[in-house]
Formats: sequence, structure tokens, C-alpha cells
Amino acid sequence: MNQADSQNGQHAMLVNHLKLIDDLWQKLFYVKWNAKSFAMMGRLSQDMVQFAQNQNNGQLLKLVTQLEHHVRSCLAAGGVPQDTDRQRLTALIDALHHGLVTEKSMALSEEPRTRPRLAPLPEIFLVTPDEKTPLLAKLEDAGYRVRLIADLTQAEERLHERMPGAILLDMDFPEGPEKALWLIASLRAQINLRAPVLILTERNDMTARLDAVRIGSAAYFTKPVDPDDLLGVLGELLLPQTAQDYYRVLIVNDRPTEAWEMAGAFEEQGITPLVVIQPLQVLQDIHRFRPDLLLIDLDIKEINGAELTQMIAQHRECDILPMVLLCFQADMAHYLTNLNVAGATLMIKPVPTSYLCWEVKQRLRRSRSMRVKLNMLTDNDVVSGFFNRRRFLMLLEQSLETMGLRIQSLAVLFIMLDNLRSIRDTAGVATADEVIGQAASRLRQVLASDQQASRFSDAIFTIMIPDVAGEPLIKLTRRIRDVLETGFYKIGEQALLLRVNVGIAVAIDRSQDHLMLIQRADSACGMAREGKSDR
Repeated sequence: MNQADSQNGQHAMLVNHLKLIDDLWQKLFYVKWNAKSFAMMGRLSQDMVQFAQNQNNGQLLKLVTQLEHHVRSCLAAGGVPQDTDRQRLTALIDALHHGLVTEKSMALSEEPRTRPRLAPLPEIFLVTPDEKTPLLAKLEDAGYRVRLIADLTQAEERLHERMPGAILLDMDFPEGPEKALWLIASLRAQINLRAPVLILTERNDMTARLDAVRIGSAAYFTKPVDPDDLLGVLGELLLPQTAQDYYRVLIVNDRPTEAWEMAGAFEEQGITPLVVIQPLQVLQDIHRFRPDLLLIDLDIKEINGAELTQMIAQHRECDILPMVLLCFQADMAHYLTNLNVAGATLMIKPVPTSYLCWEVKQRLRRSRSMRVKLNMLTDNDVVSGFFNRRRFLMLLEQSLETMGLRIQSLAVLFIMLDNLRSIRDTAGVATADEVIGQAASRLRQVLASDQQASRFSDAIFTIMIPDVAGEPLIKLTRRIRDVLETGFYKIGEQALLLRVNVGIAVAIDRSQDHLMLIQRADSACGMAREGKSDR
């Protein structure tokens, strides 16, 4: 055997051992803690160190050595590892997966695994006689490519040429609403128009609303249109176009033939299924697969189906996860009396496949819409669209825990909007909020996808910047300052300027506390402000 074959064999052994370690860790964490299984992880990690020594890959050897040392430290401490130790262990396993298995970027935080993975936003056709509509700027600030069409004849020509992601149709053309309605109705007949149509109009009567439904409208807005409301509805309607694996269903059923039959029916409907034959692994698979809905057969052998369902419902990661539960007719009365699971639907087996698919799709649409709204409410600031303080601090803590694995340095920028209070005092709260929204849009144009921003408090933005240090970090900070301070913020008849101060703090190892890092960035921002006032 030559050296290349030997190295390939060692690499295969590393991948194999990592899979065993990952499976063991998932079972220990989600199924049942077992000290002997954890000791087995220690022995596997020791073997990985030996394999890695022959790979001529210093970074890989460093990660494997860290994994072995961390498992050994946890074993010496005894008992179940503490929360920080568990986070570090998970991060080490993920980092090794990145290096050994996927060779692709795989974020270490929970963010990509708990939210739809988004594709670029599609083009929007805004069909309106108002060529100065403020909706155009709002849509572009949100990241949409927008084509403004101010003539119905031109709109018909453009829609014959190519299909947009969505159509925003203003009904109040000089030709009358009937012409706008006819345009959509004829396009549905001629080119099988499938893009969602959102109606904008002055009218709020039943007749106008029914007319819109008859031509297949997806949403109806009366003027003046609330841009945030419209953007929220538009985002929900476009999720099937912008999210990969848009609908995901986890099927818990210990009869493989029956489970795979359901899975096949869901795949035909564009739903991505995952079958769980071993019910005790359900939490592990929920964590990995991140389903939008659980389909659970209560008639399972290994564990009581009702108890399994209630256990899942009590888990914090699953408390808003909708469930469709299947049972026999003879058991229905028992479950109706004794089973208490919020948001669950109980159906009698055997369920016709077409009806099961229809019911599941209705629940999926409602649940995905609700999850998007809840994520926005709990994680985001409504004015800027950035993360809120709570979410940012959680992500910062997670990022520091993974230092030295996927990232080697982490900078925090603390940006104070110095004159926001005076803008609010002189121009009003609504104007100040508009300035914040425009400032956030400017920042989005500068920041990379891995540079997370938050509205940390009323007049403060914070940004996490991984793996940028020294002169490149200084240049980026200056660019951020310039993009915020250069040019007027136009709100109605007003043109305002914003003044900012920026502080930087950098961590190069995981010993730095996340709150101390914020405090250092805050202090640096204060020094920058004092330096300006001294000039």
C-alpha cells in the first residue's frame, strides 16, 4: 500500500470515528445519559488523534487534539457536562464535520438550522400610476429587485415576457379598477399566471374585495398602505420561492412500509419528509431536521404514543411545533378525554392519502407563517429589522464559545447614533424611526453575510465581525462610519444628517466574556466621542 492509499484509509477512519462520536453524543444528549457511552467517546477521540497524526494537516490535528482533551476533561470532572462544556463539545464536533465531511460552510450557531435557508429575493413588479410611490424605496431597502410599471398596457407586455416573484397591483388607475382586474384575469387564462398578486386600493367595500378574490388575489391592502405590514405579508407569500426544503415533516411511525408510503405521498406534494422508525430518537431528529410539523402515529410499540407526544410538547424547542396525531377509531374517545397537547390535530386511521396531504399542507402553511412572525417578534427590532439586544448577546456568546475552531478572531463594533435624540426632539418620533430604518439599510449594503448586526438600544447599533482584524478592520469601520454620515436622510420634505461614533473591541480566544467584550466596545465608543469633542 502506497502513502496516498494509507492517508486515504486514515481519512476514512477519521470520518467513521467522527460519525460514531456524533451519533453517541446526540443519543447521550437527547435520548439518555450514560457514563459508559461517554467513556466510549473518549476512546474514539483518542483513536482519532492517532489517525490525524498521519494526515499532514496541522489544523485537523489541532481540532482532534482539542476534542480529545475536552472529552477527557469532562470525563475527569464526572457526571453530565456543564452547559458551556456541552456547547464547546458540540462546536468541536461541528468544526470537524466542516473539515472532514462537508468541506462547506456550516454555521455553528442554531440560526441556519432553525430558520428557512433563503435564496436571493425574487423580482417584484409594482404596477401603479403613482411613479413617486414611497413603496418603491421600502421594497428596495428590504432587498427586493423592483420594476416600477406605471401603465397597464406595458404591464401586460412585461408579464408576457417574464414572470416576476410577485405582483403588487394598484387598482386606482385612471382607466378604472375593471381594467386592472381584467388584466390579471386574462393573464391567468393566457399564460397560467402563478405569481401571487397583492391588491392595493382606496376601496374597502365587500364588492371590491370579492372582485379581487375572483381574479385570484393573494392579499388585499387598503390605502394608505402600511409598508411594514405589506413587507410581512409579501415575505410569507414568497417563502416557497426563497426557502429551500420549504416544508419539512417528521414522520414518527415504527411500521416502515406505512411510514414510507406517507413519505412518498408528501414528496409528490413538494414536502420534504423524514421518517423516524425508533421513537426514542425523536428529539435527536427534531434537532437535526428542524421540521415544520410532526406526524405521529400514536399506535407505536416501543413507547406509549400519548406519553411520547406530551414529552415532545414539553420540550422548549418543540413547544410551538404543530402535530398531527393518528389513532384508531376505537381509541379516539380515550385520547379526546386524556390527551392534552396544545395545537395538535387528532385524525382516525386509516386516513385517505389525499385528505392527509391536504390537512398537513394547511397546517404547514399556518405554522410556517406563525414561525416567521414569532421569529420577527422575538429576535428582531421592528424599526431596523436587525437582531434585538437579547438575540445579539446570545449569538455573541455562542460565537465566542467557538473561537479557535471556525473563527480565529471576533470584533464587536459599537455604533452610537450621536444626534438621534436631537432629531427625535425636533422632528418627532416617526422621523427618528425613519432615520434608523434608512441607517440600517445603508449598513446592509456594507456588511457581509457573516457580519451580524443588532439594534442594541435606542441609538446604538452593534455588529459582530469574525476573522477581520488589524488594518482591514480599521478600513471597514471607517467605511461603516462614512456610509452612515455621508449624504442626507430624506424624510418627506426634510433632509437630515446623522453623526455617529464607533468603538471597537476584539477577542482572539474564548476566555473573553461576551459582556466584557461589549463593555470594552462601549468604552472605546465613549473615547471616540470625547476625542471628537476635544477637537
